[in-house]
Amino acid sequence: MLTLRIWLAAATAATLVTAAGFAFSWGLPFFGVVLAVLAVFALVDITWVLRRRGDHRNR
Repeated sequence: MLTLRIWLAAATAATLVTAAGFAFSWGLPFFGVVLAVLAVFALVDITWVLRRRGDHRNR
């Protein structure tokens, strides 16, 4: 189950980074910043899931 969550978070982060790049290039800095912040949250989620997965395997 955690593997699916990692894949979904990674796809979401990649999509949000791409969308933020487009927003900045189209002259929409507010939306670019919002999308970049959401991408950071997705990357934090990936880190959190990988850490939980590592803790689970060590037990």
